Amino acid sequence: MKDREFKGQVDDLLKRAYWNSRYSSEIRRLHNIATEKQKPGLKRIIAEAIAAKAVNPAHAGSYKRFFNRGSFKPYALFFHALFVPHMEKVLAEVLKLVLFSESSTSTGSRKAVELAMKSYPKAIGWNEPDALEALRKAVLVIEAYDHDQTSPEAQEELKSAFELLVNAEVKTSAEIISVRCYSQLSRLQVKLQGTDLHDLATMAFNRACYLI
Repeated sequence: MKDREFKGQVDDLLKRAYWNSRYSSEIRRLHNIATEKQKPGLKRIIAEAIAAKAVNPAHAGSYKRFFNRGSFKPYALFFHALFVPHMEKVLAEVLKLVLFSESSTSTGSRKAVELAMKSYPKAIGWNEPDALEALRKAVLVIEAYDHDQTSPEAQEELKSAFELLVNAEVKTSAEIISVRCYSQLSRLQVKLQGTDLHDLATMAFNRACYLI
């Protein structure tokens, strides 16, 4: 098939925003009619285009269902974790291995499972350095805060530390919330009663209970 005609069929396929039952068969058909020279480009274009759509929350659900079937089902957790913008390149590689494999038990699919499992910590932000460092700094600010000798600047810094702690999505096995920080938060809930920071201090304490 001529490149121009082939490109038209590929473009037509990629207009579909959501995964449907015909997607797999259509991808297989295009792969079968492609020349050996066209196949590498076909795999890359389709995998990258689908990955770009799949990381969009509005479309992700239909693509995730693809990994809820057959031999992929036990590994769905690892595949689903890739459906986030910062994992788009890895998802494209996984899709390239899966979509063009002969079966769900083929070498390509096994490699896809291995790649998804290997990428899982990064996908969920496990031990993400910047997030860990920001949380550690917030803990130090809370530990060092002296309510009896405070200043507007210190209160603003404490507020920022509270907000970071409340919104923290850090996933780690490290012990970041110290006993000293936990105790300080408990005291500050009492000392900050009647101030604008009281509710935030309570939320920070509750979040610390979860993270400790």
